[in-house]
Amino acid sequence: MVNGARLIGPALAGIVIAAVGEGWCFAIDGISYAAVIASLVMMRVKPLQIQRAAVSMLEQLKEVGVCEYVPTNSHDSTVVCAAEFNGWPYAVLLPMFAAQVLHGGPHTLGFLTGASGVGALGSAVSLRFGKVCAA
Repeated sequence: MVNGARLIGPALAGIVIAAVGEGWCFAIDGISYAAVIASLVMMRVKPLQIQRAAVSMLEQLKEVGVCEYVPTNSHDSTVVCAAEFNGWPYAVLLPMFAAQVLHGGPHTLGFLTGASGVGALGSAVSLRFGKVCAA
């Protein structure tokens, strides 16, 4: 759902911005949050009874094998750190890149952001069906 939204949302936003401008795009985005807020307000969830763990966090990490896994598989943790710290902030700079580097407008930004969604959706599908086929 998230990766599909990353594909469809920017494409629709680019169309709306090109057709009627940024103001309407922000208005539609704001209105879309009303449904989410309403559904959250309508939820009735029983509070959980939380019990404190008897052991410390470090002991729990040792228990699940993190202390043994990370040093022996450092390439995995490096990839995760690189993705987390360097992967997402590009979206903040993408509008400037579209305008200043590519000399484009809203449609260029829509294509760039949509391409990110295509890649994310393709990766998710590939991972999902790759695991099914490997099993």
